[in-house]
Amino acid sequence: MRLNEPAHVRELLRDVLPIEIIDAHDRFYREMLGLGDAEEKRIKFREVFYGVLSEIARRYGCDWLVQGTIAP
Repeated sequence: MRLNEPAHVRELLRDVLPIEIIDAHDRFYREMLGLGDAEEKRIKFREVFYGVLSEIARRYGCDWLVQGTIAP
């Protein structure tokens, strides 16, 4: 995301939807260190992304999870 974009989105939607920003950039960075091949990076990113998402969903006891930019 762009600089300050998460906070901007949270502010735009504050009256519509409660949003919590979870900063996991250190974990992504750590997992990407040493990877040079673009395909390796793509696979590792997806693995870390869904791992982080799953942990958060479990922590909050979610019954449903919608992820993506095309989910209405």
